[in-house]
Amino acid sequence: MKKIFALFLVMFALLPYLVACGEKNNGDTDTNTDTNTDTSTATDTEETGGEDDDKKINSKDTILKDWDGKTLNVLATKWYSENPCPPWSVIELYVKDRDDNSGYGTKINNAVLDRAKYIKDTYGVTLNWITAGPTEVSNLVATSLKDDKAGVKYHLAMPRLIEAQNLVQANLLYDMASSKYIDFDQSYYSQTAREAYTAAGHTFFAAGDSSFLDEWTTNLLFFNKTWAEDLKLDLYKMVKDGTWTLDKLVEFSKAVGADDGDGEWTDKDTYGLGLTNPSMIITASGIQQVKVNPDTGLYKLTVNDDKLGTAIDKILQFQTAEWCRSSWGNYWATAGALLEGRLLFMQEVVQHIYDFNSAEDIEVSVLPLPKLSEEQENYATSCTYMAVALCIPRTTDDRAFSEYFVDVLSWTGQEYTMSKFYENIRAALPDDDGVSFGILKDYILDRIVYDNGLFDNWGGLVKDFSKSWSDGQNKFAEIYGKAVDAANETISTWNDSWKNYKD
Repeated sequence: MKKIFALFLVMFALLPYLVACGEKNNGDTDTNTDTNTDTSTATDTEETGGEDDDKKINSKDTILKDWDGKTLNVLATKWYSENPCPPWSVIELYVKDRDDNSGYGTKINNAVLDRAKYIKDTYGVTLNWITAGPTEVSNLVATSLKDDKAGVKYHLAMPRLIEAQNLVQANLLYDMASSKYIDFDQSYYSQTAREAYTAAGHTFFAAGDSSFLDEWTTNLLFFNKTWAEDLKLDLYKMVKDGTWTLDKLVEFSKAVGADDGDGEWTDKDTYGLGLTNPSMIITASGIQQVKVNPDTGLYKLTVNDDKLGTAIDKILQFQTAEWCRSSWGNYWATAGALLEGRLLFMQEVVQHIYDFNSAEDIEVSVLPLPKLSEEQENYATSCTYMAVALCIPRTTDDRAFSEYFVDVLSWTGQEYTMSKFYENIRAALPDDDGVSFGILKDYILDRIVYDNGLFDNWGGLVKDFSKSWSDGQNKFAEIYGKAVDAANETISTWNDSWKNYKD
């Protein structure tokens, strides 16, 4: 009998974190700090001070002891208010004691502890991770700022992307673009996030290697590699040649869809595509709902793209096709079909990569979401709204301290947690001399688009956007017409907040 799910592997991989799932949270200020770990090799640096204010000071190369003995309070979003549980949260919130096990989750757990120890040994600073439920970050920052007796003062915050802009609108954050300690040109900062979160000359959010939650929640296509090879489909070559398009996805999916003979399309039939989030086709087509206008440096509504009609027509083609299953009852029904050899392509997020690597009879690998056409320059995908952004709330008692440790958390994240994350992901992919990992890294994780239009309702535009392809018709013009004024009003409010910012 074929193995339906790689359940034992998943449980094994998440064991250090699942322990935390069984514990009740004792309020909104649970902390998790570690100082007892194995020694990690420190980067050769020199202790210095008094640098030119105009010169960027890299915290990796210049170790300042100005804050020796201090605790860095980081307010980070957990996913569940009552019972915190990964994977939709900053992983540091769930790390427990060091473990000698060699499982995937243990490697990440130990890497987090090693990073905390390195920061303690090198900078003399103790990391203090503080939990906050979804939507709570803004309220906690605002409350702490208003009330001097509120208790802990947060030096850094990591709100979900869907909540991040609220902090700017409430004037609760410091600009990071002017910091001498934060150089966004460094490799451990996401450049696409920098573009999305820089307006009117200000940058309030840093995304990148401080957390791998963005990569963990990035959309892609899983596919039955064994089946594709039997069909003589060289999908990797198509990706590299730039010929992996929506038309090809339709062609290949349509060719394999088949009823089991009972005359009805059910969960037991064979499908070409399992589509869980059709709106990702819009992103993959190179269309963003909101961008920063390079001429003005301000946000503008860009969803009404010339390519949008074509993209929605493709979605309608998927939605109404017998070979596409877009309404499976749950994730495991879709994953089961993939593992049973009844599904060729499955759209999901990177997190599920571990669910497939112990399949007995097939290999499951990854592809980027296809381009709208060969003329499109790059593949594109997006992380989900559960991803987080690093920012500096006005609650900090030392702005320079917070700025410096934005950089510390980012570069140490690259060297400790991100390196293990990539190591784990590579091991979970097919053993093909790193070809599949190269596809994942070069064409998916390095192509993440941070579209602010995905993380705000925009006067109802986002909420109703999926109705654009309902009832088998392209209704975008109708939806857009009803929401465009409210969406532009929201954007105007955003722009006012960024333009009127003062330290």
